[in-house]
Amino acid sequence: MFIKIIAVKCIIEEGEKILLIKESTTSSWKPGKWGLPGGKVDPREDIIRAAHREMHEETGLKVKIKGLFRIEEMVEQFINEDRLVHHYILLAERLSGKLKKLTMIHKK
Repeated sequence: MFIKIIAVKCIIEEGEKILLIKESTTSSWKPGKWGLPGGKVDPREDIIRAAHREMHEETGLKVKIKGLFRIEEMVEQFINEDRLVHHYILLAERLSGKLKKLTMIHKK
């Protein structure tokens, strides 16, 4: 049996850079790995509201959602359960706020 999870991630580009975060080594999702900022959608929360909340929590930024980039579905094993994760990957633009300690990397 799968535990179903809906999550949202945002692609934030500025010039030739894209914003990535490094997960904490104690994170339950990809500990120590680099990836797009985002997280789980809370119960009764829509995807856009979740994206705004997650971007502010994880990066300190307020963003404008520009559109859907793609939806990814993956099965991940986590401790004693299988998770079916649906990631809504959105395109976003920084409106305001100061970045927390994060890294912008150059696109190839």
